[in-house]
Amino acid sequence: MSSRLAVVLLALSFLFALPAHGQQPHWLLGDWSGEMSNVSAASRLGVGRTLSVTSVSPDGATAQGTWANAAGKLPVSIAIAGEAISFTTPGSAGAAYKLTHKAGTLAGRWETVGAGGASGSVSLQKK
Repeated sequence: MSSRLAVVLLALSFLFALPAHGQQPHWLLGDWSGEMSNVSAASRLGVGRTLSVTSVSPDGATAQGTWANAAGKLPVSIAIAGEAISFTTPGSAGAAYKLTHKAGTLAGRWETVGAGGASGSVSLQKK
C-alpha cells in the first residue's frame, strides 16, 4: 500500500510542477527597445524608446506596460490582435502606435493624437 501512495504522490508532484495549461509566456512580455523616426535627436526626449510589457491578459487580447523615453515612463494599455499591437500614450502630447511583430522585431508607425500631425516609423527589438 505504501508503494502505491508513493507513486500517487510522485504523480501529483509532477502535475503541480507543470506550468498552468502548459502555456509558454506570451511573446510580447518583456522589454523592447529601439528608435522612432521623425523625432529630433536634439530634442529633450531623444529618439530612443523602450516598451516594457509587464502583463498580458489570460485571453491574450490586452497587455499592460510602460512606454519610456529620456523624460520618463508613461503607463500604457496595449491591444493585441495576433501579431499586431496598438496603444496610445496619455496626455496632450500623446501619440497612437500601431506595430507588428515579425522575427523578434516590433515595427510600425506612430502618429500624434493632438495638434501638430507629426508621424513616423518605430522599430523595437526584444532585449
